[in-house]
Amino acid sequence: MEIDFDEWPSQHTEANKYMRKFDFSIYDVRTKYRKCFPEDKFKDTMSNLSEHAKIDSSKVYKLSYKLNFIPCFG
Repeated sequence: MEIDFDEWPSQHTEANKYMRKFDFSIYDVRTKYRKCFPEDKFKDTMSNLSEHAKIDSSKVYKLSYKLNFIPCFG
């Protein structure tokens, strides 16, 4: 399932791919960006590019988020 929320950034200077676990209710996904990505490099989310005039626009990447539903038994 692809997710797209205003609370989650859509652009960033980080080009690597990351996979994270999500141990919360599916209904809380909208507000849990900082829980999933707590590192300092994800704090600057590039939500307002006009404030970041020093950044080369060719180094800004579009982000996409996908949620895999894999049940845990046991």
